[in-house]
Amino acid sequence: MFKKFLYNRIEISIEGLNIKRLIKNFYKNGIDLYEFNLLSHKNLVVTISVKDYKKAKKLLGDYRVTITKRYGLSFLKNFSLTRVGVILGFVAFLVLSFFNNNYISKIFIYGNNKISSTEIKETLKNNGVSEKTFFNNINVENLEVELENSFEEISFVSVIKKGTNILINIKEKLFTEDSLASNDIISPVLGQIVSMEVVSGTPLRKVGDTIKKGDAIVGGYLESEGKKVLCNAIAKISLRVWYSSSVEFFEVETKIERTGNMIEEAYYEIFNKKIPVKSVQKLKKSNKKEAKSFEKYEKEQKTYYLFENNLLPIKIVKEKIYEIQETFVKNDFLSQKDAIIDKTKKEALEKVPNDKEILDIKTDITDFEFGKIVTTYIETMVEI
Repeated sequence: MFKKFLYNRIEISIEGLNIKRLIKNFYKNGIDLYEFNLLSHKNLVVTISVKDYKKAKKLLGDYRVTITKRYGLSFLKNFSLTRVGVILGFVAFLVLSFFNNNYISKIFIYGNNKISSTEIKETLKNNGVSEKTFFNNINVENLEVELENSFEEISFVSVIKKGTNILINIKEKLFTEDSLASNDIISPVLGQIVSMEVVSGTPLRKVGDTIKKGDAIVGGYLESEGKKVLCNAIAKISLRVWYSSSVEFFEVETKIERTGNMIEEAYYEIFNKKIPVKSVQKLKKSNKKEAKSFEKYEKEQKTYYLFENNLLPIKIVKEKIYEIQETFVKNDFLSQKDAIIDKTKKEALEKVPNDKEILDIKTDITDFEFGKIVTTYIETMVEI
């Protein structure tokens, strides 16, 4: 938990052209990307260290960059300057958490089918173990023995302390009537049946069928004189499976630029009511139109709490509205075709498990309204 406070990272939103080339430049310059989300071909959200952000600024000259989140030391520094009251509340929370962590918060029970969780918890309670029990008073080995002696249906039990929780795993005894339970063969992947040899059970699909992950291929039963007799399904099945990766290429891209016209506003918000504080317009001399008449604009908003409680939730909201203009840029598919195909192949190959033999690799290029879709398929075989 406390290790996260050592991270000094920020999440930034980057908008502009050639986002993929920018990612490559990050790697070339030794900038670690801890998390990134490519929202579109011109919008990237990425998490980097504050130290790397200083290097990244040199690569972000033509891009529009917004810091959206802060983590670790960067967050604490920014947080502490704006929310002294919240920090004091957080310290009080840590103190309360310290005392609270010495008590059991939850008891989880797994594997019990014949024995109800209520019966097990009642037995635990009789042995001095329940939610809010002092954690250090629990002897795991004695508790396991007590549960095994209390229920004849239990063949094995383990009690584990995990955090502030108690995890109880139970294995119940298997009686004669349970030994004939049904057991279907379920497909673990999306694929097409190539061959199927059924030893026991009833085939529910045939060779050539395409099946989804989770579909039953062989049923765990046999039909005799109109009746179903349960059994364990046994079969040797081969599935043809494809792993794929796609990239959308836009032949025309929209480039968004700020004109330099901007309006800055600030207001208090109390119980969803706004109380204006100030309004400042920054307009180019060559264009003295009112910012309120912007046809297209981008808005940045930051919210700070003075008091964050149910009685008096006062917020200060600061907004910056930037006028933008759009221009269209044409992209040449042929000049980028090979690089795009290589990218889809690499991504598709990364999805293939190491133990699977690759039978074929195929790339399709299809047209859509705004450009082309490049998809690479990797064909493999799975045995179940």
